[in-house]
Amino acid sequence: MKNEIPIIVGNSNQIVSICEKIPKLASINVPVFIQGERGTGKDLVATNIFYHSQNAEKEFYKIDCSILEDELNYIAIQLQKETQEMFIYFDGIEKLNEYGQSLLYRAMEKNEIVIHRSSLLLKARIIASADLTIPVLVKQGLFREDLFLKLSTIKITLPSLKERKEDIPLLVHHFIKVLNTKYKKSINRISEDLTKFLLTNRWYGNVGQLKNLLEGMVALSSKRKLSLANVPKEFLSDIPTAANNDVVITPGISLEDYEKQIIKTNLEFMNGNRLQTAKILGISERNLYRKIKQYDI
Repeated sequence: MKNEIPIIVGNSNQIVSICEKIPKLASINVPVFIQGERGTGKDLVATNIFYHSQNAEKEFYKIDCSILEDELNYIAIQLQKETQEMFIYFDGIEKLNEYGQSLLYRAMEKNEIVIHRSSLLLKARIIASADLTIPVLVKQGLFREDLFLKLSTIKITLPSLKERKEDIPLLVHHFIKVLNTKYKKSINRISEDLTKFLLTNRWYGNVGQLKNLLEGMVALSSKRKLSLANVPKEFLSDIPTAANNDVVITPGISLEDYEKQIIKTNLEFMNGNRLQTAKILGISERNLYRKIKQYDI
């Protein structure tokens, strides 16, 4: 019987496309390479591929590539105990040193793991993930190009959170629901100022950073509503700000031209999502739609 498949939250075009690929990838035994910034959900995609392909004969192993040899020793012990097909997820291949890269290449090329001069047959489906530095490491000769090509038979690139801003309300709703259960809370709404903050923050740590922030807020809240006041001051102070926050005023430019540019800039920032753009601008979606038509944006 299959375990419950972890949820990938989002309805942006990028996330919908990835979710549509996962069941197809689960049905074919080819390597998959998942790349993306920290906190974009690489582990979640890997486990979704596994759960969609799961059966009684498979085991899932996640390997931290920073300690590859120790992790492979553990797998070698499992191989001596049983012969079932494995599903191995190599997390963070950018951390592999030269020896680790040779171990992984041999595992893929010859279907074997060599530990302490002993060779063990490896029958496994391999998934790997890395941050966005891998192509640079390959060009610099610091990562084997032949290994990278083997791992990236099929490639999935996860978007940063700033590239999928329209998913933020869904993610916030999902995380609060999960965290309410975890911390026995009953939070059911967030304020307008907090909504605007969540939509306009840069989120350098992506979905992981968003989840961590909400977890702290939910855990400490004693009310049913979250507001900007619940955001820790140290978090706000860590947000990079421009050296000059003054709005640049160009003489001779009409108010309508400024309004048109402001609307256009915020629409692009929100990937065309009118509802969230309207929230940022502090106007109704209907009013925004009227201005879009008026300015032919």
